[in-house]
Amino acid sequence: MIVFNFDAIALPSDTLGTRQPSTEGRRLWDTLFQKYMGRTLVVVDSQYKLELVKEWLKRENFKVSAIHQTPAMVRDGNTPASEAVWHIASAVSRPHFYIDVDPETCRIVNGQGIPTLLLTVPKYLRPEWNQPQAKRSWDVVVDEIEARAMQKSEATWGDL
Repeated sequence: MIVFNFDAIALPSDTLGTRQPSTEGRRLWDTLFQKYMGRTLVVVDSQYKLELVKEWLKRENFKVSAIHQTPAMVRDGNTPASEAVWHIASAVSRPHFYIDVDPETCRIVNGQGIPTLLLTVPKYLRPEWNQPQAKRSWDVVVDEIEARAMQKSEATWGDL
């Protein structure tokens, strides 16, 4: 059984109705859906109504075995999604993989003995990964290109 977090298959947006499927999440879903013969579960935030989530999944052609909402009460040191995965593992069986875009949830679920896949996609850039780079002037870029060309020429200067 594979457990996907909803955020791994849907891009972020203000409302559920405006969320679009993630290309990377779709590819991973299609690959694992075939391998696990449709034994896929989705964990969604409790803020979403279950009927709307079912409608979104049907509209986007994601066939799921079950949908599990995150619980309102969470044990210390857990995230709502990791708590939901723990509930699934306790009630059904231990998932073969849990897939999410949140590194903290993946760390906690992995600590529960469940293999995790951290899906990193450009739409979910973490603030600490997005360091602004200083813009270089054109003169500096040209000087660097010329210096690299000279290094390349000097490296092969003695060869005939």
